[in-house]
Amino acid sequence: MSDLTTEEGLAIRDTYDFAHYQTVVDIGGARGGLLAILLQAFPSLEGILFDLPTVVEGAQMVFRAETFRGRCQLVGGDFLVTVPAGGDLYILKRVLVDRTDDEARTLLTNIRRAMAPQGRLLVADPDSRSPYGKLYDMLMLMVSGSRLRTDAEVQALFAQTGFTLTRAIETQASTALRLLEGVPA
Repeated sequence: MSDLTTEEGLAIRDTYDFAHYQTVVDIGGARGGLLAILLQAFPSLEGILFDLPTVVEGAQMVFRAETFRGRCQLVGGDFLVTVPAGGDLYILKRVLVDRTDDEARTLLTNIRRAMAPQGRLLVADPDSRSPYGKLYDMLMLMVSGSRLRTDAEVQALFAQTGFTLTRAIETQASTALRLLEGVPA
């Protein structure tokens, strides 16, 4: 999983322009692999890693490095209850795919409430049309009852929760990872 996180993190870093953001909030960011990659690449960027308290506790080792000192907050909580405010970019990497439609609506609504009016949302999930995506979709259905969503389904979900889908961006990840960008409606 670490290798996959690193590959996808590098693909996201190389595909999306993070240079003009101040604070990125990685929702469900586990031990912070993606956030660490972004903070290393963009020295002016600050970050908030948000996941369950026990998960965030395991991320402390990653963010002890001097490179991150004063630039990253580790926050524990339940994103189905609330998410940290103050970010101008919120990232969900392989989080939305793991949620039922009701949970996804709750999560996205919480992000919309916390987000500044000019903020952005970035959803990173495998492309449901790719061979990898089709297999991953079946796995998610069997394991958690969730699924990869098509662009139309994400667009509808965004609209229900106060977002507009602005674009889909392909990455070079071997997992057919795509970035779906949303802005407040």
